Amino acid sequence: MERLLSEADEIFCPNIRGGPYFAVAEAYQNWYDLEPQEVIERLKEAGYLDEAVRQDRSAA
Repeated sequence: MERLLSEADEIFCPNIRGGPYFAVAEAYQNWYDLEPQEVIERLKEAGYLDEAVRQDRSAA
């Protein structure tokens, strides 16, 4: 950030982490992992899984 101070009058950074590495989940109040079957069900509901299967079959 110090390199940017000479380029800007003000800098707003509301989400500063303590270190170079962090997980995306840290930014959420309610984060939970999904079971593989739940991911498959949600992809099917959204129509993405069926489309991917059709594209994969047409490429073969």
